[in-house]
Amino acid sequence: MLHFLIINLCQTLQETGFHAPPDIDPPLDPELVEPLRSGRTSQAPDIFSPDMYDSTHNSLIAQLFSISIPSCYSQTVKDVRWINATNGEL
Repeated sequence: MLHFLIINLCQTLQETGFHAPPDIDPPLDPELVEPLRSGRTSQAPDIFSPDMYDSTHNSLIAQLFSISIPSCYSQTVKDVRWINATNGEL
């Protein structure tokens, strides 16, 4: 039914000489159009910046960075903290 109405409307418009008005502005050439960009600069937050956390968090972060992590087995077996942590997991 809708298809019939659209065809009927198109025929009526052609018979009456109706033409769509011309575009006021010609279409823009996409190669010539400058993209819109914000003037502000964006920066990712520095998660290690002391300004991001309060004193409790800063203390925790300082303690975490003070822990040395062994890079091989021979260093691990000499560190009492790592031995105790391993034995606690077993």
